[in-house]
This record gives sequence, C-alpha cells and structure tokens, in this order.
Amino acid sequence: IEAALQTASMREFLTHYNQMVQSCFSRCVHTLWDRRLTDSELSCSNNCIATLIASQGRISQAYLTASGKTFARQPASGAEDSAGTSS
Repeated sequence: IEAALQTASMREFLTHYNQMVQSCFSRCVHTLWDRRLTDSELSCSNNCIATLIASQGRISQAYLTASGKTFARQPASGAEDSAGTSS
C-alpha cells in the first residue's frame, strides 16, 4: 500500500509541476525564435514560478491547519469503551 501511496503522491506532484510550468510558459514566453529567453521572459518566468510556489505553500499550510483542527475534534480510537464513556 505504501508503494501505491508514494506513486500516487509522485504522480500528483508531477501533475502540479507540469501545470505550473505550462501556466508560466504560456503567460511569459512570447517568441520561440531564439533558443534563449529574453530578459523580460526570464524575469516574468521567475516571478510567475515564485508566485505559484508561494501560493501553493499558503494553500498547503491552510490545508494542514484545517486538517489538524478536524483531527483534533475526532476522538482517538480506543478512547471510549462500548458504553460510550471514557476509560
């Protein structure tokens, strides 16, 4: 099961990475005539990637905070006996 979770996690990471690259490429690269990015394309790409990484970090932090609160509200397994009272 752990190998399947690792594979799914890697697949999700690569999907997000590819979407981020495609988004920034579409937004920032305007000419394909040269093998190198222009200064403005490079600057735009760097800013785009930095913004998306920062946004993803904030989203992840909010998710972890919210899921932590959810887990905190759930009783620990085995904390109650069959009568529903704490042991």
